[in-house]
Amino acid sequence: GASDTIIVNGTLTLINGDIIAQTAGTSASLFARGAISVAVGFDGGFGGTTNTVTLTIDGTGDQSFAIPAGAKMPATVLNNSLTTVSTSETGTITWDNTLTLQAGILNAGSVTHRFNDVVTVSGGTFNAAGATTTLDGSDSADDSTLTCTGSFPGTLAIKKIGSNTSDVTIVGGCTVALGNTPTSGLGGGILLIQGTINATSGNWTVNSGNHIYVATSGVINTTGTWAI
Repeated sequence: GASDTIIVNGTLTLINGDIIAQTAGTSASLFARGAISVAVGFDGGFGGTTNTVTLTIDGTGDQSFAIPAGAKMPATVLNNSLTTVSTSETGTITWDNTLTLQAGILNAGSVTHRFNDVVTVSGGTFNAAGATTTLDGSDSADDSTLTCTGSFPGTLAIKKIGSNTSDVTIVGGCTVALGNTPTSGLGGGILLIQGTINATSGNWTVNSGNHIYVATSGVINTTGTWAI
């Protein structure tokens, strides 16, 4: 129901299916304070703001666990300095909603992480030097905002598709690297650059999109051709 809260003090095992709030337009909270296990068949939760259940990991002990490639995750808050979330195998992990890293460690490994919503790194450590973070989505509810302090690790790929009007915002104080000869897809949305985008290895191609806005705090560093 609306604003329901579930607290799991024992083991939370996510095997199959997804987590959604019962009534359309409402949200709920799931607090995991014990051990956590995620299976490859888990389907995450809804994106956008409809029927969202937020999984908050905030136990007092070590809750470290692995997410296998192929799994999907619901809206997630990691707020436990003793916990490390690692990835296993190779492939893609899909985050159906927001990811907020407040405390703890997320080791991205060599897995591609797909987001269609808000990514906030306000604390803890996101280790993604060899990984790709993809902001994607195909409808107007899939706005993506990336917030970090300093350099966001690894490579960022922007892959909005179709004629959707979902937007991408790089928040001020956050620097992202687009990798070698990147192609960014905006669908019918807007790219708002308040932070810094580094496209310094080869040409940067931006497909479609209504506008690219560069705020007074925004910076685009390119060394090759910029094609829009």
